Amino acid sequence: AGLVLHLDALACADLHLHVVEAGSAAPRLDQLSIQLAEAPSAQQLVGEIWPIETDSFEPISFTYVVVPVFEEDDVGFDHLEILTHTHVSKLRSVRLNGTDVDLAVHPPQVEDDRIVVSFPSLVGPQDSFKQVEVVFDASVLRFGTEFRGWVFNSAETDPVRQRVEPGNATYRFSGDALSVRTPIGGDLLRGVEARPGVFTPNGDGRNDLLTFAFQLREITTPSPVTLKLFDLAGHLVHQLPSMTVQSGQFEQPWDGRDGAGRLMAPGTYVYEVTLHAEQQERQLGSFAIAY
Repeated sequence: AGLVLHLDALACADLHLHVVEAGSAAPRLDQLSIQLAEAPSAQQLVGEIWPIETDSFEPISFTYVVVPVFEEDDVGFDHLEILTHTHVSKLRSVRLNGTDVDLAVHPPQVEDDRIVVSFPSLVGPQDSFKQVEVVFDASVLRFGTEFRGWVFNSAETDPVRQRVEPGNATYRFSGDALSVRTPIGGDLLRGVEARPGVFTPNGDGRNDLLTFAFQLREITTPSPVTLKLFDLAGHLVHQLPSMTVQSGQFEQPWDGRDGAGRLMAPGTYVYEVTLHAEQQERQLGSFAIAY
């Protein structure tokens, strides 16, 4: 998790792991890794995010600020990783001590659930209190989602990721937190769509796949989501493989073929996406096949 302990040569540390079951699944520890470093990236890493509350589940712009405090022997860092939980729709800027970082020189990595940004290295007491600021657009689908962050020095052979602790990183914001609150209540299954609305699975390389997309919010236990296709008479014509997922954004592609591998006939169809959780929810939509 990027937790850093500062120990002297005679010190020792006890590690206690507490695991709980998730529904019918028993807890299991697959792997435990411990990295040792002679010096941390920084003596102190404080970060905060703004805003800390949203009134919708649509993507909004967040500002993430990190401030380090260095001592002479700290190794410093040149990367910041932010766990966003959902895909960042737009990375607007990266600033170092008030100056924009050239993203062509320091290209960011945007993954499904996190972003990793790079910048000129910060190291030594002269770089203490220099702010790293990242502005990005993302959706928050769970109340109290924590945007955890880690820094590391890419010049190290096996860099240790040091975790950012919540606190007062800038006088501009008053949150002093890394978690974001969302509206309480409402649909758990949302943002359901099929795109493109008309697709042509004829093998010409254009619109050959139909993508079903949806979002889940406030789902902490892995839950099945099923996707069924019906003709306009209400007959089930195909069912896609079930997905077992938690809160997040998801996509499921389809090539226009039924369970027997045959291309389905042209026409208009209805799709049904169902969340099988403690609170079952279902949403319907339509799409068309054309050749």
